[in-house]
Amino acid sequence: MMQNRRLICWMSVLFLLVVVASSAFGQTPKYIILFIGDGMGPNHRILAEKVSQAKGLGKLEMNHLPVRGEAKTNNVQNGTTDSAASATAIACGVKTNNGWLGMKPDETTVDSFVVDAKKAGWKVGIITTDALNGATPAGFYAHVKSRHAADEILAQAAKSGVDFFGGPRFNSNKLDVDKTLREGGYDIVKGKIASDPMPKLPCANLQMGSMAETLQSALRLLENPTGFFIMVESSHIDGCSHGNRFPGAMSATIEMNDAVRVALDFLKKHPEDTLIVTTADHECGGLKIVNANRNPGGLLNVKDPDEVEKIIANDIVGMKPTPGELITNITEGMGLEAVSEKDRTILIDLYQKDKIKGSGGLVNEVKRLMYEQAGILWTTGGHTPANVPTTAAGAGSEAFQGTYENTHIADAIRAYIRQSTKPQASAR
Repeated sequence: MMQNRRLICWMSVLFLLVVVASSAFGQTPKYIILFIGDGMGPNHRILAEKVSQAKGLGKLEMNHLPVRGEAKTNNVQNGTTDSAASATAIACGVKTNNGWLGMKPDETTVDSFVVDAKKAGWKVGIITTDALNGATPAGFYAHVKSRHAADEILAQAAKSGVDFFGGPRFNSNKLDVDKTLREGGYDIVKGKIASDPMPKLPCANLQMGSMAETLQSALRLLENPTGFFIMVESSHIDGCSHGNRFPGAMSATIEMNDAVRVALDFLKKHPEDTLIVTTADHECGGLKIVNANRNPGGLLNVKDPDEVEKIIANDIVGMKPTPGELITNITEGMGLEAVSEKDRTILIDLYQKDKIKGSGGLVNEVKRLMYEQAGILWTTGGHTPANVPTTAAGAGSEAFQGTYENTHIADAIRAYIRQSTKPQASAR
């Protein structure tokens, strides 16, 4: 234990030296954009790029940022984290219990670096594709022992000082969302934000468009000479991965990259002042690449599990085909290559025994073939303890090299925010 503490101490000292050195060369950012792919592991990023290229959409820029690192995602018990514990680590710099937000394991509250940003005079934006009082966004402003305390988190959001909330909704059990936000001083805009007239800050942009569009709105609203911090979460990667919904997980990852492109355009305009960081809170689904040499175009044939069940159980089996017709209909309906004789026997046997749904049924066997022929495999429907890639570009990005605890992300950003308030080198 003592050796671990010494190691952490030395790592902290080393990091502070990096921050000071970066500042000396005019590399302290004042515009920081942090992207979090909820549930996005390393293979999500690799496969989403293959899917994007197969669709003619090009590479994922977030996979090719100049600085690469790797974040450990374990919670305070060294177990598999949930989004709440991970958000607390990334935003506040402490490990905590699953389900807890902005609180240490001893039940004392801990502020995120959003508080430091506001003290430094920065503007703050929080963007997500799901509920704005969900676990990941709430980790940046809330203090509760249950991520499911929607009303309490909503009330804290209204008093958080966050300048811009962008997302589909706030969840609520009993509170009136609009009333609660307006009492906190928020101008509520439902739908896309027009360029003129711009809403006043603080602003809650509900029923948002795409991540990229919402980030563009946030950049217009929050850009100022002092600085800003924006967190952008792609939440549906996690939801789709829980259900092993490959197409949805890939689409959500690609959507996140669309928003990264917006941030990179901003970086080009402010190269000495902007830091972009992309990471994840944890991996979900245990997504594996079984055969990396498969034709990337084959990934486009992978269907959602519900669609597979509909095609097999309703459209194909419902037509009562002969065994020969069954195999033809399955391969054509699923876009599969020719199946082996062994697999033909298995499929026909399950069909004739009327074992269609459920574990070991025809639907699951077709799913297995679908994933096998795409060269991928889901190993779980839950979270895993895998490390997640972190990539970065811009001012101060060198702080995100190497392998580190996810708390390092909070430490790095907090240090840069605090450093930004100090006099900069004359070379700046």
